[in-house]
Amino acid sequence: MDLREVDILAFEEGASRYTELNATLTQVWGGLLADPDALQRAATILGVPPAALLEKPAPLAFAPRKAGLTGAEIALVAGSWLVTEVLLGAAKDLLKDALKAKGRQLWDELLEPAMRRTFARRDALGARKPQAEDNAGTR
Repeated sequence: MDLREVDILAFEEGASRYTELNATLTQVWGGLLADPDALQRAATILGVPPAALLEKPAPLAFAPRKAGLTGAEIALVAGSWLVTEVLLGAAKDLLKDALKAKGRQLWDELLEPAMRRTFARRDALGARKPQAEDNAGTR
């Protein structure tokens, strides 16, 4: 199982390039670390002590993906330190699912709302693409 870059979510291409999204994500992460309540919430979601987050880069990042029939995609991927933290706390067969769940929760509850407040354009980040597990119960 290759865990160097685990896709957490996928988005349609928006008005901002993935490098711009990463710059915004870095700013948002810095603001989150400066807010004691948000820092505690992020630490709880990730299962690490708050102090451990203070010296870490953002646990998620944007990466380009190949263009398909529906256009280009940008993926939200787990950073290497997050993969390591989850690896230490999860059984190997549950690792990828645990990593995705923690990454999605962190994105949904803290990072996405803060990033969307900073965007000059509403379409800076494209629409979230459905994940296979999102549709698992709809068959």
